[in-house]
Amino acid sequence: MSSLALIQGHICPGEWFGYKVNNEFKIEKVKGIITEENENVCILNCGCGGKVLGVSNLLELGTEIFILEKNDTKILETLYKQEANLAEEEEFTMENFFEENKVDPSKKLNVIIKSSSEGSLEAIKKSVLKIEEDGYSVNILIDGVGNISMSDVERAMISKAIILGFEVGIEAGVEDLAKKNKVLVRTYDIIYKLIDEISEAVTMMSLPESTEEEIGSATIKTIFVLTNGTKVLGSRVNEGIMKRDSKIDIVRKDEIVAEGKIKSLRINKDIVNEVKSGSDCGIQLEKDVDVKEGDEVHCYKTVRQ
Repeated sequence: MSSLALIQGHICPGEWFGYKVNNEFKIEKVKGIITEENENVCILNCGCGGKVLGVSNLLELGTEIFILEKNDTKILETLYKQEANLAEEEEFTMENFFEENKVDPSKKLNVIIKSSSEGSLEAIKKSVLKIEEDGYSVNILIDGVGNISMSDVERAMISKAIILGFEVGIEAGVEDLAKKNKVLVRTYDIIYKLIDEISEAVTMMSLPESTEEEIGSATIKTIFVLTNGTKVLGSRVNEGIMKRDSKIDIVRKDEIVAEGKIKSLRINKDIVNEVKSGSDCGIQLEKDVDVKEGDEVHCYKTVRQ
């Protein structure tokens, strides 16, 4: 018998219970379900806790399990691989870029622009060179027609530039190299979105002083501990939004008991950038902090003045 908290979908007797123990994949049939109130039920829904009958191994706290329709180890292996890949998908944002790179004394935002045609390239260059805010502007290091290449990333690493792509692809290996070296690569299919984002970036550069503004709050309903020791805070957003890469305070009985930063957000299995009021989500912080069920998570954004 094994206790669990279901964070997605449902489970019924007769379905297959898949998990990993001692680096081996195990699949066993669910023989019965007992709720936290010690009632036998024929279905356990998302958000509920209970005990599953039919599991022969003693599972560690935080062990991730999957419910399968059939006894198929290959499916279970694929699900674990997909989960591992999702955990690695951490987008490098504009905020991250400015945290990693100090504002250039020349007041220039270096960019590399790649586009699908000469016509669109010229239109983009003309627009970004018009962007100016309190003496801060854009410097185009390289521009050209074609996909974003490894050499573009290498040049961006040296010059602390942002790579902008319009209706172009990304060559093999580029994303891994950019992620490893914290190079910001942005692609677009609408020109005005590219212009708007670069305009916002220049504005951010021109406003060095900043304050924090609360943008949302959530209540921690349950805490999951994964096999690697990472805590996932199962939470309900009460007001505003929770946003990835944002600073947070953990509040208990109107007192701040811990501070941190949101590393990732999930709605079910999907990694998302933000979660709105009224939604449930899983919050993972960059470092382990003291949290308890019932604590509030207050989320902040940096406002440059």
